[in-house]
Amino acid sequence: MEFNGKRLFIGLELPDHQQQQLARLTTDLPGARWHLPQDLHITLRFLGQTDTESQRAVSQLLENTTATPFSLQICGLGHFKQRILWAGLTHADPLFALNKQLNEDLQALNLNADMHDYHPHITLARIKAGHEQALRDYLQTHRQLNLPSWTVKHLSLFESRLHEQGQYQVLERYPFTD
Repeated sequence: MEFNGKRLFIGLELPDHQQQQLARLTTDLPGARWHLPQDLHITLRFLGQTDTESQRAVSQLLENTTATPFSLQICGLGHFKQRILWAGLTHADPLFALNKQLNEDLQALNLNADMHDYHPHITLARIKAGHEQALRDYLQTHRQLNLPSWTVKHLSLFESRLHEQGQYQVLERYPFTD
């Protein structure tokens, strides 16, 4: 049986200038499959395959989510199990609070809570096995990454379209209250 829902997640878009600065990091790192600049984002909560009724409920929840604008800054690089290259974030306390709030609110809607520890980051590339030393060298070369901060003013509901160029599409934006 084929599922007709959409693969969704809640996240934050990056401003164009942040996307372009991160795109400058795409070098000849052996084994790297780089994300396109327009696909760079911060995931707050992955929802997975979501039917139309659940998507409407999530949309309503996001319209009623209260948060105030906050600043974020990209600082440093790291990896998950030498397979995912990521850019880190400073001043991330609001992200932890939003993730916690979203998990609680989604659980109240009977949507599964995300039981993984939350590690705010921006995925830059996926690394093929066998390129661990190249990754270590790359991280050493770019260890001083420190980009200007920006103000986050809204949440976004994304659709993930696997195997497509430009694989993440923003479906809706939900402004924060001032």
